[in-house]
Amino acid sequence: MTPAEKLGLYYSSPAADVDTTARYCKETSADGRTWGQPRLMTGQFLRLDMVAALAAGCSVTYEGGVAVIESPYPMGGWIRYTPTP
Repeated sequence: MTPAEKLGLYYSSPAADVDTTARYCKETSADGRTWGQPRLMTGQFLRLDMVAALAAGCSVTYEGGVAVIESPYPMGGWIRYTPTP
């Protein structure tokens, strides 16, 4: 995928629907049932993970501010972002 195509994903839904200034807890899981230690992130990281997943052909769901992403990274598994106050 070219850089221009990745930029197109960044500015298209669902990645473009993310508020990059919002705060999220990021968790990872190998099986989608047991989630690891949450880490505080901003929406910018969520958006970048979404673009990486979409570019790799992985699934991305974004509903009610919660994102679940099939990990495009070598470790595999899932990434979940939940909004924090």
